[in-house]
Amino acid sequence: HRINQTGEVIQEARDIIAETRPCPLPITETFPNVMACTWDRGSQWSLDHARQYRDEIKAWADTGVSVCGDEKVRLAWMGNALWSNTGFYRAFEESHGAVFVWSMYTNFLSRGYVRYFDGDPMRALAARHISMNELLHLPPWMADWVLHEAGEMGAQGVVNLVPIGDRLSANGTLLAKIAIEKTGLPVLDISANMVDARAWDNDQMEAKVGRFIDEKILSP
Repeated sequence: HRINQTGEVIQEARDIIAETRPCPLPITETFPNVMACTWDRGSQWSLDHARQYRDEIKAWADTGVSVCGDEKVRLAWMGNALWSNTGFYRAFEESHGAVFVWSMYTNFLSRGYVRYFDGDPMRALAARHISMNELLHLPPWMADWVLHEAGEMGAQGVVNLVPIGDRLSANGTLLAKIAIEKTGLPVLDISANMVDARAWDNDQMEAKVGRFIDEKILSP
């Protein structure tokens, strides 16, 4: 029950971000705050922290705090986070007025773990885990979820991390990309190891995303 309560609160926080223009907090704040609740789910600390997170976002939204006052573009991130360089997500705020507003970490606690099976805790536990890989990494669930979230968050483009050294996830994200592009939402692939920065060329990657924003989103 406490996992369900925590997930409901995280969804409320996500909804505030979706409804508020400009975006009230950077996506890099969702990574540690939501994931800490996710991996400690079920504890009273997790629920308390989720409530503090939601309440602070609401306070920021109510008082006009924003990531980028000149927000022009909203982006979604598909796949695992670029953990080796989370500053990358904020590199386009000044240059393009572009803000990342969603990743799977924003609310897979609410979409993946909230299950209501009163009196049958084993079924609830199984339901929270048996479909997790499909939701996060494999089409058609992955593509449908990203499309749903991108639409509600107002995202105008998707940046897709195609991981190096993880063939299953890479194939899943590429198939999801095809499905998403068929709806008219532009998708940019970035190939990288999410935790190993040795092959990462930051200048090249920032230029690649910058061109994507200019040519696929901002161009008439």
